[in-house]
Amino acid sequence: RINIHHRTGTFTEVGPTGTRVNKIVGDDVTIVEKNGKILINGKADIVVKGTCTINVESNCKLTVDGDLDTTVHGDYNLNVGGGIYMNSGDIFSQKSSAIRQEAYLDNYNVFANKSAYIQAQKENIHLYSTTGFISAYSSTDLKIETGANTYFYSGGQFNVFSSANVAIEGTRVDLNTEDAVD
Repeated sequence: RINIHHRTGTFTEVGPTGTRVNKIVGDDVTIVEKNGKILINGKADIVVKGTCTINVESNCKLTVDGDLDTTVHGDYNLNVGGGIYMNSGDIFSQKSSAIRQEAYLDNYNVFANKSAYIQAQKENIHLYSTTGFISAYSSTDLKIETGANTYFYSGGQFNVFSSANVAIEGTRVDLNTEDAVD
């Protein structure tokens, strides 16, 4: 056994099996003038009982050959000066009590190679445009279907254009009448 002990309680001890224990009573500073590497062939745990700051003054890469789980018991803030690019080889899932995404300088685009769905389980779906218009386009059919009433309200003219026939079908069709359904 090798033991280097300071009167304050700081010590380094190497046991008979090669196990080393370092205890630092005061501050600890490690300076490496050139390259450094830490290799642990077994499990590793890092516990910091105070605030922790990691500052990388160049690029940083984190590679995990298995799964990565991150748990934050408070708020999680991610600030990026450039772009954020996320790629997933499988599903990308977000779950929260509420989700708000905002594009405050440019467009917000949603693209799906197949179908795109927006579903509200209990309440309504609202589309708002405060200064522009809302446009729906399909290169094939456009279908609006409801299990109850359908309402179109216009603060100005209401125009219907078709390059082919227009068919309106219903049990009763009211045009320009006070008996119309509210």
